[in-house]
Amino acid sequence: MLTIAINNEEDWRTPLIEYLKYRKFPDDTRHKTEVRQRSSRFILYKDTLYRRSFEGTYQHCLSGEEALEAMTEAHSRVCGAHQSGPKLHFRIKRMGYYWSTMVKDCLEYAKKCESCQLQANFIHQPPKYLHPTVASWSFDAWGLDVVGPINPKSSVGHIYILAATDYFSKWAKVVPLKEVKKETVVDFIRINIIFRYGVPRYIITDNGKSFYNKAATQATPYFLVYGVEAVLLLESQISSLRIAIQEGLTVEDNARLRLEELEALDEKRLEAQQQLQCYQARMSKAFNKKV
Repeated sequence: MLTIAINNEEDWRTPLIEYLKYRKFPDDTRHKTEVRQRSSRFILYKDTLYRRSFEGTYQHCLSGEEALEAMTEAHSRVCGAHQSGPKLHFRIKRMGYYWSTMVKDCLEYAKKCESCQLQANFIHQPPKYLHPTVASWSFDAWGLDVVGPINPKSSVGHIYILAATDYFSKWAKVVPLKEVKKETVVDFIRINIIFRYGVPRYIITDNGKSFYNKAATQATPYFLVYGVEAVLLLESQISSLRIAIQEGLTVEDNARLRLEELEALDEKRLEAQQQLQCYQARMSKAFNKKV
């Protein structure tokens, strides 16, 4: 089990909370100046401390125990992807959380992750130029792949996972399978892609036997599909600012805001498409320098 030592002897938030709430300074003169200067980036909302980022968003300030829970959730649990320390730090900030030593703690946490150490990839020199796939709109191009065989099998005998990923939004659809047949793939495409999202322009596979069949962005995937950000599992445990604000909305206000979000969805998708194209151009330029 991975453990990270975070100093909980004195909560780093206490001097800031006491200053913002009671205008009370620490006894040490040096700390007085520090607290006064740092307090301009912090606010108290319902007795909870938030930090204003340079992007203008407000981040929930966490204690040592909450910080460890946030790193565990974002790195290795349901929401995790076993990312590196810098990416873990950036991801937690994007989720709306902050603590004073989060860069150092995230680097240490990722470095000590046993699973990351065992499964790290070897780096090879790329032999060819990169040709990124650009989808013009949501559900325009899909990638299909099969994961497995998986051992041990599931309780009902499934040993494969068939996954489809939308290249624009990165939205994924997956189904467990006992065996992968051409007929199964055709049914999956018809039911999970065509019936729900329309006929795609491209379906990209690795030309495996089950796929070789003639019959056959600055935004999150959830946002590009539904027009609203999902409530993260971590937010249900440690409330973020947006959750605290939305708790006071009436049913009518919530319905009105939802309609406004849906009206703006197409514009957000266009912005995401432009961001994706710029990102892929930069990625190709950096990749091709190594060829």
